[in-house]
Amino acid sequence: MLQPRPYIPPRPRHLFKRDYAAQFERWVGYRLHPHARRAVAHLERQRARRQPQRLILCNTPSTIDILRQTLADYLLWRATVVQPGDPFCVVGRSRADIKRILPKRKLRTLPDHRWQPILVSSRTPDHCRGLNFPLALILDGDAFPHRGRALEQHWRSILPAIDIGPQSLLILCGTYRPRTRVNHFARLVRQARLPILDLSDPPDEEATPTRESDQPPQGIPLQIPLAAQPDSPSYLPLFPKPLRAFLF
Repeated sequence: MLQPRPYIPPRPRHLFKRDYAAQFERWVGYRLHPHARRAVAHLERQRARRQPQRLILCNTPSTIDILRQTLADYLLWRATVVQPGDPFCVVGRSRADIKRILPKRKLRTLPDHRWQPILVSSRTPDHCRGLNFPLALILDGDAFPHRGRALEQHWRSILPAIDIGPQSLLILCGTYRPRTRVNHFARLVRQARLPILDLSDPPDEEATPTRESDQPPQGIPLQIPLAAQPDSPSYLPLFPKPLRAFLF
């Protein structure tokens, strides 16, 4: 005879962690560095929640070149696949530095590579003044000349030009040095007016995948905690025990 299968309760949905960076990683064609994956996942999580993507990224000295290339590729992915045809602005230390991370062979993959990219160096803040674009990326914010005062001029030029819609993107990347007082990038980090992601800190629980050992074993009913007391916490079973039947 056929034996009935034991009932296995379904796993709660919150135990399945979503990989926000998987779609971009599939398009770019290489495996992302863990720090780059954290940055892309943070931006994609904001976009999935229909929020304007704003991020001040504090990188580490060992991953500056990796993050610089990944963020440039992420901007190309947004302007090519997610929002095809939208212009974007990239601010770097020099024109040669921008051409190294965004060569012509990559810019030709854009739907309209003649007017979409707006490339601005750290010494020409007025090249983006009066324009309108939904995507902006500022690289090496801590290395701008005049002790960061050039970054302040770029910041005042880009903020009025960027859109406010849910598909807009603004990334400011740099190395944060706590002992620096006169740098404008360090001042923006201390003011904390935008979301800050410090890659030197350990990842949060939402971005960390759940291990199998942390999940409750199947077949054992879950328990819901009651109001926890400081000394003796009490638990309430999810399925109460059946009442005992009395025969008269």
